[in-house]
Amino acid sequence: MYKFTEDEKESVKTWDKNQKEKILIKFVKTASDKDEIIEEFLFTLSELTSNLIIQNEQKTGHRLPEIIVTDNIKYSAVPLSHELPLFLKALSFNTSAFTNAKKPFEFSQSTNKILEKITTPVKLTLYAAPGCPNCPKVVEDMLGFAFFCKNIDLTIIDPMIFSNQAEENSISSVPCLVLDDDFRWTGSVSQEEVADVLANRDLSTLKASSLRRILEDGKASLIAGQMIEKDMIFPEFIKLILHEIWSVRLGAMVVVEELSYNNIELAHKICPFLWENFSTAPLDVQGDILYAIGEAGSIKDIKLIEKECGVIDNADLKEAARDAIEDIKSRH
Repeated sequence: MYKFTEDEKESVKTWDKNQKEKILIKFVKTASDKDEIIEEFLFTLSELTSNLIIQNEQKTGHRLPEIIVTDNIKYSAVPLSHELPLFLKALSFNTSAFTNAKKPFEFSQSTNKILEKITTPVKLTLYAAPGCPNCPKVVEDMLGFAFFCKNIDLTIIDPMIFSNQAEENSISSVPCLVLDDDFRWTGSVSQEEVADVLANRDLSTLKASSLRRILEDGKASLIAGQMIEKDMIFPEFIKLILHEIWSVRLGAMVVVEELSYNNIELAHKICPFLWENFSTAPLDVQGDILYAIGEAGSIKDIKLIEKECGVIDNADLKEAARDAIEDIKSRH
């Protein structure tokens, strides 16, 4: 099923002859039994081409093996049959001939304008299968979206290879386009409709994983600004302050600092959620919770901090508590 036909081999050779530049892609292995399926596809592809360079990477903890075509386009799939021409087109995205083309993709003027408004990272997952007659149109549209807007992170998954992943996400038919693990379209989709949802999504409804991507893109101010605009603490944001990874917590602290500077009354609302989780949090997370409370807390939080100080044994944590108290007092 995942073997090149002779016609497909000729298509690759023809594509390769038209390339004037070397093209680098990456293959991320996961030490799973699925690696071999994609690896065999890439091995044949490399034998058919002279301009394609494939760099292998091993990543523990990476959920699915994937072909990284560009920074924001990944394939956890074997793109043969109807998908091969589009995959070859995607391989050309980083070449000057393609990027200099006037209209590499045909979108309506209104769709282009909407895509220009996407300023925050967006995760799109497209489930598509090589034998699906309706998938190529959606794949081409989403590849075009990702080429046009680097804030769109697109992963194309073959649900037949990765059936467990498809089952976990309740994928019963293809094509199926999933936005941020929540919103989805099945079957044919309107370019403009998808673009409109991507551009106008409400950050307050996003899951922690999506908010994390915004933080990692260096846009803490965007989250803080939208919280202030909506006068609310996004429900999933608290999970970032409590996150096990320090760099994620650090990004969340930047949001807390901006909230405290621009709207201290709103920042106060974070503290009850943090106190709820303080006693059960790991030691390093407790230290960051105290820092956040120091930034966002009110006078009444001082008594709670002093109460915790009475039972804290760790010297570093005691110091963090004292610093938090001083930070709150400095604002009053």
